[in-house]
Amino acid sequence: MGKSLDLGDNKKFCDGIRDLVHKRFQKFNSSFSRLQQDVEDALDKNGVTIVGCHIYLDGRLGSHVVNDLNQLKDQLYLVDLRFEWQGLNIEKIYGCLIAKQENAPVNIELTLGKWHSLKQPRSVFYGLVNAAELVSLYNQHNKLLFENNIRYYLGRQDVNLAIAETVKVQPSELFYLNNGLTITCEKFSLLSGHSQELNRFILDGFSIVNGWQTVGSITSVLINTSSYILGNY
Repeated sequence: MGKSLDLGDNKKFCDGIRDLVHKRFQKFNSSFSRLQQDVEDALDKNGVTIVGCHIYLDGRLGSHVVNDLNQLKDQLYLVDLRFEWQGLNIEKIYGCLIAKQENAPVNIELTLGKWHSLKQPRSVFYGLVNAAELVSLYNQHNKLLFENNIRYYLGRQDVNLAIAETVKVQPSELFYLNNGLTITCEKFSLLSGHSQELNRFILDGFSIVNGWQTVGSITSVLINTSSYILGNY
């Protein structure tokens, strides 16, 4: 990995691909011999495409390098695609690594009470969520609920202890003392009925982006109780 290839290095790369496709294996070094049989078997299979990757730190490949790679791709494209190439700079590599760590989107149902909506500049719904339902969702999905949150639950911090104390001692005051949650989703729909007093929403790609401390604190109190103390909206 380094700066993008110059014309000389790219010529060696293209020549190596040609030698590989045409099975001129004698041009490869001795380390290739242990792989040769597997390579031959792969090349003899219909539909096999060789993918050449240039890995580099610079922002982009030079136009002459790109032209040579595209020319090679066209030359080897006889009956089917035999070669294609990818330029992988540090930004793309980082994106691939992050994508491998991403979890599958969470799709949930959530009841929203006394809700209203805004249409512009984007669709927004706001209303009341039952704390017990949040605990139930946390039991089902745990950290997946917070995939896009900016930080993890911080545990027994002063603010979180205060939230937990309110839940235990003055649950009816939580609405007034807490600034609530911010939730995003990729897609939403309403189940049957459109009562603004109480309605069930289907949220695909659900994530709590602000409010993990609140949910974590509520859960820390209610998770071990036999009946939830925040039963009403």
